[in-house]
Amino acid sequence: MSIKQKIYRVFPGIPRMNLRIGIGLYAQRLKRNKKNVIADLAGKNNFYANVGCGDAGFQDWVNVDYTAYHNVTHAFDCRKELPFANHTVKGLFCEHFFEHIDYHTEVPYFLADCYRSLQKGGTLRIIVPDGEKYLRGYCSPGWDVLKKTRPLDDNLVDQLMGIQYETKMQLVNEVFRQSGEHKFAWDFETMKVVMEKAGFSNINKMEYSKSHDPQLAIDQLVREPESLYVDAIK
Repeated sequence: MSIKQKIYRVFPGIPRMNLRIGIGLYAQRLKRNKKNVIADLAGKNNFYANVGCGDAGFQDWVNVDYTAYHNVTHAFDCRKELPFANHTVKGLFCEHFFEHIDYHTEVPYFLADCYRSLQKGGTLRIIVPDGEKYLRGYCSPGWDVLKKTRPLDDNLVDQLMGIQYETKMQLVNEVFRQSGEHKFAWDFETMKVVMEKAGFSNINKMEYSKSHDPQLAIDQLVREPESLYVDAIK
């Protein structure tokens, strides 16, 4: 695959013309969209938002994702900033998105903007693959612990990804890297550190479908065995 083909694959919205001109027009389109989304949400207050929602947006919520899936209400790049006005969001829900952003160049800005956007007493709920669970499974004899963490059949085929594993390290790399899509492996200790740096002080490890704000207890059951659940209150 050529460099040009790779660029078009990663950024399918780039106009198919001279690549430099296409990238310039694409950047202008993103800038216009960013302004439009921020303006559209400027007067909105006291709402719940699903950040990095993919195709799992919720009715009557503000559902934000980089890709404009059918139930995304606002297409926006949330890796470094959010399109919400200060102190307007009641609760932020972020399920299996946080592991897709870079620890050094994006995580601090994303969390700081979550803190800025939330109302006082508002809750940020982040759900990610639990690195500790996977590493415990890797260090345990056999595959039994990993089978409780990841849906694997008797032939070690991953029911989420359709990949058959021969070794535990293959599975660990798939979870922590996912062909370059995953940027960091999280445990609660590390999550607490970065959340505190962003300004949060009340940070708790939670369980599936249990949250300080019941409106945020909307986790996907299929991801429960592998997930780390963290609530941070502003």
